[in-house]
Amino acid sequence: MRKTVVLGGSFIFLSALKMLLLTNSLGLSGGYPVSVFLIHLFLQAGVFFTLYSFSFRKRILLFWGIQTLCYAVLLGFYGVYHRLFNIFIDFRIIGDGLNVMSKGVVPLTVPMLFLLIDLPALFSFITLVPKSEKDGIRESRKIGIFTMSGTLLLFIWASLFSVWDIPPLSSGSGWGGFSHSIRKVLPELPGKAEDEIFLAEAELKSESESESESEVQVPKIREDLREEGPFSSYIPKAELTGEPNFLVIQFESLQSGLPELFHNGEAVMPFLNRMRSESYYFPYCFAYHRSGGSSDCEIAVLDNIDPGDRALMRSSRYPHDESFIKVLKNRDYSVFGFHDYDKEFYNRESSYKRLGFDGFFDYYDMNMGPPKWAARDGEMFDFILDQTPESFPVLSYVITISSHVGYEHITTYYENPLFDDVNRKRDRHAMLCFNYTDRELERFITKIREKYKNLYILIYGDHSTPSVVFNNELSPSFLDRDGQILEFVPLFIIPPLEIPYEGRVFKDTLASFHDVGPTILELAGVKTFHQGERLASTAVTDADETLSEYLAFGGSLFSDEVDKLPIPFDDQLLDRSELLSLIKEKVPFSD
Repeated sequence: MRKTVVLGGSFIFLSALKMLLLTNSLGLSGGYPVSVFLIHLFLQAGVFFTLYSFSFRKRILLFWGIQTLCYAVLLGFYGVYHRLFNIFIDFRIIGDGLNVMSKGVVPLTVPMLFLLIDLPALFSFITLVPKSEKDGIRESRKIGIFTMSGTLLLFIWASLFSVWDIPPLSSGSGWGGFSHSIRKVLPELPGKAEDEIFLAEAELKSESESESESEVQVPKIREDLREEGPFSSYIPKAELTGEPNFLVIQFESLQSGLPELFHNGEAVMPFLNRMRSESYYFPYCFAYHRSGGSSDCEIAVLDNIDPGDRALMRSSRYPHDESFIKVLKNRDYSVFGFHDYDKEFYNRESSYKRLGFDGFFDYYDMNMGPPKWAARDGEMFDFILDQTPESFPVLSYVITISSHVGYEHITTYYENPLFDDVNRKRDRHAMLCFNYTDRELERFITKIREKYKNLYILIYGDHSTPSVVFNNELSPSFLDRDGQILEFVPLFIIPPLEIPYEGRVFKDTLASFHDVGPTILELAGVKTFHQGERLASTAVTDADETLSEYLAFGGSLFSDEVDKLPIPFDDQLLDRSELLSLIKEKVPFSD
């Protein structure tokens, strides 16, 4: 009996400690580690004694395995997306997530080692406690049922109180940590998320009707935010014939600070490092990266909305009525998308049709061979140069992938001795990936500027670089504000060769994904207006039924007022200047 008590008690204690460490690493303890530990102690004891009382000693091992697997998934998801997994929301991307995991790109982190700290005690209990030891079985059953029932009731009670903000559990009590944990993993109230995802248009119409009936004033459009002409005062004006063309490049995992990163006296990305002085360069641009992964970038840019935790690209019913691409289409633009991966990933093929694109090409369409993780961006660039029609005006949206996590693939087709002395393989491979795409990008941009006249090029990252510290020379470009992960990427605007201009660095201006569309539209001659606090985008038709105005949540980066516009995030309006000062402290800009 003594072995049962000692070994069983050791396992229960270590299991509760493990849960505390894991909970804390996921940001769920809420500042109440003792209460969280006690909750897990009760839970582990309940499961242990219940299973043991029914002579299910080996099934305790099964329970441990299932529990460990669940937390491993949570930690892996958190390592990639910097937020918690929510089954009620993220089930839409489970298939995509398994695809990513199969490529071995989930980062291994120190908290994952916590998963094993109670395994020795469990193994010792199963192997050392004799099968003949039956004393205390009945008592174990009573203890198990009691602790399990108490834990279940407490969970239900804390869930209800935390969801509706009813004290004392919602704040300030000894059980606040557990309540905090419940709040962060529970879904929103029933129906809310589904309305936002699938019934967005109807919801907006309903809001407009109800506001009209109740005489609630909608914030007025601020026409004063736009200067006359397609350029602000510091950009030289030039007379160009025809509509401008656009090349938009969504650079995989290009985070703030990377264009300034050097190794052994040489820039890791020499082309983008040089373009800082040959373009309009914004070192910090607010990025959206949540349930939809990289596709949140496309939703924020193309639809000009906060994608939230809604994985909108995965929805086959979301109408994408806010897409600024549809405004360009009504001005006779040809619009194409390119991505050197499977267009079924994130449901891009279907979504890009509803966004208004004429076509979306993946590696099947570009004849890049059988499916493989992280294809060569250079091959996609060659296809765009050789195969795309020279129809004008045109916008091409290009999504790279060679610098996606899972960097070891780069060694099969590219090498650079500059990085041979980087000790950690992951960092060395990551530097090779970014160096490779940077080299191919320079070749691509040089040639396509010769092919398309009056061509504006925009380059930005889709999110910060996950779990890579680049030989301890660069910090990840995200902020953790009370559990909210806010990410930042660089943004380049390269004017046409035909326009005489001088590059400029806007290190004191925070750009946003929501500014990309209004900037492009302004250059195309479409008036853009900031829409106040309404989360919607609307186009207004003029007499000849050509879309000539666009109501956006962001603003043109060619407006001197853009840094005064708030950034929507999770039903909040974030202040740009505050965010800029915080990210500059973490990832300082280096000339």
